[in-house]
Amino acid sequence: MSAKAIQNWLTNHDGVIPAYDQFHDQVTKLIEQGIASLGEITENIMLDPGLATAILHQVNSKLKKSRRPGVDTLHTAVGHLGKPAVANLVSQHEKLNDIDSPSTCSDHFRQLLNQNYHALKQLDLFARMQGISTVKDMRMAVLLHNLGEIYVSLQDPDIYHQYKKLASTSKDSVKAAIEVFGFNFTQLSRTLAFNWALPELLIESLDESKNAGRKARLVQLAAEIARQAESGWYHKSMYTTQRQCADFLDCNVQEITSSIHGTAIEASQTSPFSDVISPAERLILLPDLILQKSSKQQAKPSAITKVSKPTPLPEQIKALLKDPATNQSTVLGLLLSGLQKDAGFSCVALMLLSGDKNRLETKAGKGLNSNPAFSRLKLDIKHSGLIKSLLQKPQALFINNGNYKKYQSLLPGQLKAASMCDSFVMMSIFIGNNPIGLVYCDRQKIERPVDAASYNIFKSSVMMTSKALTFLAKRNAKSAA
Repeated sequence: MSAKAIQNWLTNHDGVIPAYDQFHDQVTKLIEQGIASLGEITENIMLDPGLATAILHQVNSKLKKSRRPGVDTLHTAVGHLGKPAVANLVSQHEKLNDIDSPSTCSDHFRQLLNQNYHALKQLDLFARMQGISTVKDMRMAVLLHNLGEIYVSLQDPDIYHQYKKLASTSKDSVKAAIEVFGFNFTQLSRTLAFNWALPELLIESLDESKNAGRKARLVQLAAEIARQAESGWYHKSMYTTQRQCADFLDCNVQEITSSIHGTAIEASQTSPFSDVISPAERLILLPDLILQKSSKQQAKPSAITKVSKPTPLPEQIKALLKDPATNQSTVLGLLLSGLQKDAGFSCVALMLLSGDKNRLETKAGKGLNSNPAFSRLKLDIKHSGLIKSLLQKPQALFINNGNYKKYQSLLPGQLKAASMCDSFVMMSIFIGNNPIGLVYCDRQKIERPVDAASYNIFKSSVMMTSKALTFLAKRNAKSAA
């Protein structure tokens, strides 16, 4: 059934995966400079599934036509082609911004690439634990493991959006994909890997019908951890995957879970992608209990779909709480996107508090592409009385041209250097009586100061978010009891 559904879908959807503009530009610049080695060029191509699949397909298709084995690594494929051929392929390959697609398509694509990067870091952890030093073939396999979902998000964005709504409600992305498309994304990935003559290790890791070898199994586990993390860390499917990792790696569950969490934080800190929800952001959230819902409740659309655009952002956040499927990630995601779209802020950042409460670090946001310094900001607040006072209770700070000099000496130097503007707002965010961080917003990109109306939207929205997070924490605690 799934094989037929895949073929029917592919008949109506044909195209290549575009290159992510950032990577395409980096590779083009390296090639034009003329001093980069093939190895350096390959490292910059690896994270881009569009360029990687195009190169692997071109090399392996020719090798298989001549009845020779295909290559398993991108490094070998680039070596086969040589620099002039790679330069020609890159110059002709379509970029994401060149295609006519909804803005949500770009958002989904970037989030999926960030998921790939997280999976890559988990794979490196597992390989080290297994004492495997030759990992280039495994790394390529894990970076292409969710090829099917990437392809669907680009080729069929409207239906993919329906799938995302269903997956967020049902908490089972595999079943949601089958219900919407008639197949799951692993099955589509394997079909595409066959059709495009991609590496054998990738194909083996996508085979659901037989036991995989050691390398393929590690690829599967790393990809599954990253996929499950997109729905959060505290749910039944993630716990099951962590136990599988512990069994395969021959260690206890607590040990591997701690290592996996640490790797997720590392991936979030070093990821080249901004404007995404990082895996570390979800780690600080309290466990979201899987709530039992009747079939009648499941048939209802999620509350967020009922919210019309004119509805004030605080009311949108409040409305989310009517849906039993809503979790803390959903609330924070709506806050960040709403502050950008509804309140007109160009840069929105969620800075989370460290366990010792001495540091704030940017974990997620919107519009951070325009301010890479803020996207990686780690703020030492041990000696910042102003920031510490904001974290004593839910309260906001409105900085503008009129009062900037008054607060200038009180603001941490790291914050001023990253912000590079004198008009912004900040507010602490709480779960119950416990501060979890700050929300920061400015309009630097559009060169328009923050006005009183926007500040009021900001303040009321963050306040409502704190109330919503507290409500969800209490609901989960009550259900657990």
